[in-house]
Amino acid sequence: MKRTILNAGMILCGEQLTPLENGSLIIEDGIIREILPRKAREALYLEDAKEISLPHMTLMPGMIECHNHLCIDAALPEHLELLAWSNECQLTLLALKGLKEDLMSGVTTARCMGDKFYIDVTLKKLIEDKKVDGPRLLAAGIGMKGSHGAGHIGMPHCGAGEIRHTCRENLKKGADLLKLFITPGVPDPASTFVPSFLSPEEISAAVSEGARLGIPTAAHCIGGSGRDLLPELYPAAGGHRDGCDRTGL
Repeated sequence: MKRTILNAGMILCGEQLTPLENGSLIIEDGIIREILPRKAREALYLEDAKEISLPHMTLMPGMIECHNHLCIDAALPEHLELLAWSNECQLTLLALKGLKEDLMSGVTTARCMGDKFYIDVTLKKLIEDKKVDGPRLLAAGIGMKGSHGAGHIGMPHCGAGEIRHTCRENLKKGADLLKLFITPGVPDPASTFVPSFLSPEEISAAVSEGARLGIPTAAHCIGGSGRDLLPELYPAAGGHRDGCDRTGL
């Protein structure tokens, strides 16, 4: 058995992040087995344990990033417009930088809600193979929008057949979820109308393709006619509908 013990000045424990001063975290074969006060740990005899002392550091559970796009760095000027002209190599370099920064900030799992060129699926596999540093990824692959839809992340599609084809390509490449872009990212402030760029048939095609394999479908939808379609379509796939990105589970 491979055992590592981290002795830290502070450990934040459990869902409530309860602070434990001068604690010891015991890892056995890569799994956290126990968190103890230092005195309790010192009373144990743990053979062949590797101990690491972190007296001025705080240990906490890894954070989960529920919604990101590896190709987007909001710290850059015109970061959305960059997607329109950047090539695969440029976006991959941007994604690698962001993955490392996320990991160093404490994110250990991230859900990628659609990226160009299958960058998220590719990097997910490279991280699993320990060839790239980054958090564990749940990847959506190619996001799908209408051919007249808004934004630069989703790729344009016209008709249920094209949607179905991309869904199957995503699933074949190992996507963990599917992503639709139904409404604009930002509504027109001069109008109360929020359009839907995908039809009921197109939305249903994606949801049904994912549901047959037990894969969720997430939808960017801020309201309007797109919102009105989701209550009708998602229950058939066992989904729930709340928030901006609605995920059929």
